Amino acid sequence: MGANKQNYEPVVSDIREQAPFGSEELLTVHEVADLLRVPVSWVYDHTRSDYRDRLPCVKVGKYLRFFAADILDYLQSMRGRRLRRR
Repeated sequence: MGANKQNYEPVVSDIREQAPFGSEELLTVHEVADLLRVPVSWVYDHTRSDYRDRLPCVKVGKYLRFFAADILDYLQSMRGRRLRRR
C-alpha cells in the first residue's frame, strides 16, 4: 500500500503547486506529460474515446487541454482502483 502512495504523491504535489486543486487553469499535453512523468504519446493514447480509463480533457479547436483539478481527480481514482484490487 505504501509503495503506491510514494509513486503518486510527487505528481499530486506537483499539480497542487502549479495549479491549486479546483483551479480553472488549463494545461497542455506536454505539461500533463511532464506532471505525470510519461511520454506525450501516452497522454494522447489515454485521451482516445475508446480507451477504458480515459484521461479527462477538453478540445479547444484542434488542441487538447486539461484542467489541473481533473488530472488530480484522475490520479486519485486510479490510485483508489489499484488499492481496491489488492
